[in-house]
Amino acid sequence: MSLVLVDQERNIRSVMGSMRNLVFNLRKLRMLAVVASILFVGSGSEVIAQKDSDELIKAEKLIQKNRALDAIELLKDYLGHHKTEPAAWNLLGIAYLYSSDHFYSSEIKEALSCFKKTIVLDPKSAAGHVGLAEVYLRTAKRTDALHEAQTAIDLEPENPFAQYIFAFVNFQIAELDEAIKHLDSAITKMPNYASAHLLKAQALINTTGLIHGITKEARDKQHFDRYLSAADSLRRYVELSGDKDGARIWKNQIGEINTYVDNDQPLALTGKMVTTKARLTSKPEPTYTEYARKLQITGTVILRAVFAADGTVTHIQVLYALAGVLTEQAIRAAEKIRFIPATVDGKPASMLMQLEYNFNLY
Repeated sequence: MSLVLVDQERNIRSVMGSMRNLVFNLRKLRMLAVVASILFVGSGSEVIAQKDSDELIKAEKLIQKNRALDAIELLKDYLGHHKTEPAAWNLLGIAYLYSSDHFYSSEIKEALSCFKKTIVLDPKSAAGHVGLAEVYLRTAKRTDALHEAQTAIDLEPENPFAQYIFAFVNFQIAELDEAIKHLDSAITKMPNYASAHLLKAQALINTTGLIHGITKEARDKQHFDRYLSAADSLRRYVELSGDKDGARIWKNQIGEINTYVDNDQPLALTGKMVTTKARLTSKPEPTYTEYARKLQITGTVILRAVFAADGTVTHIQVLYALAGVLTEQAIRAAEKIRFIPATVDGKPASMLMQLEYNFNLY
């Protein structure tokens, strides 16, 4: 089931494209507490409601059908008679997240209150802490998000959603090995976790330029091994993703990685090898989505591409990625570049160039 946000971001599916429904089993308390997550759009897993309550099952199904407002009314009525039931407060927090049109809306504040209430009623609720972590991510409070995710992990070490949030924050602050470790944990517990596969691939790609202190041969082997591991993660993401254009972009990356690893010869000439370099006539800027802006995702996407002799941009390879759909936006922009090809002795030639797309908050 795809999660749909009632705003301009609901058509973006991912990785970042996207946040997932969060489930934590509290069988010892004779209930299944649930946290749904909508930070990363297009996740695809289903919410599981508490089996002991017809009302909560009905509310959960309403959320699945994008009828969060109806779920809120049902849950408010239910809580009027069951004020101390943490699972109901948790599900109400989910409903408020689903109903939110904006990152700083009153619904987000209500969700925050509901998840806090869940934890007051059940201090050992990993789901409640994960819900808080995701609200904090949506309001760009990374330190608080990291703390709540760690608390959830302490309570439930194998909780894949807590592991993912912890990894996402570490990816943002360039603690890439830490991010990969927690993503591996999330994927081990939930092999079909599409967003985790995508973020792991991007983290692996970003680490390929950070291998130091070993021989060139060992460095090259690790470099290629990480690229191939990234390709494996992207392959799983493409299989699981419901976003056709996003899947197209990352499927192309799988091909580019394999081409890069397998080819001993460069795909095109470098700038030093041509008579005249390729000259850009139009370089569209990528869209910095409000989704990424609200999460305060900043940095530079670095691409390498062949500016072919026939005037097309081909073999676009990601050298450094950003979360929050920004890498995909940079690739889409690169595909639209117009240029005059390089020449060698007066004849058009293909030339390899590096592209950088900066995403900054002003």
